[in-house]
Amino acid sequence: MSKDKKKKKGSKFLLGAAVGAVVGAVAGIFAAPKSGKETYADFQRESKKVISKGKKAAAKTASSVKKSIKGATKPAKKAPAKTAAKKTAKKTTKK
Repeated sequence: MSKDKKKKKGSKFLLGAAVGAVVGAVAGIFAAPKSGKETYADFQRESKKVISKGKKAAAKTASSVKKSIKGATKPAKKAPAKTAAKKTAKKTTKK
């Protein structure tokens, strides 16, 4: 399996896990036997946590993508103009 396919499968899994965690957290909050005000406060607190984690993950991904792009756009190193074999050949032909 190629690296691209593995990355896609891994990212799909992580996305599914994140969505599942959010849905589970929301369901747990609303199913809890609390007053409306308490439930709303819990929901706000958990929402802020999820948003914070999402921002951190997005920043990390953006940084990784920037590094990948930067690495892919670097010019290739120039090959040496003369190899050792060519230098030796020139020395022997000059004599």
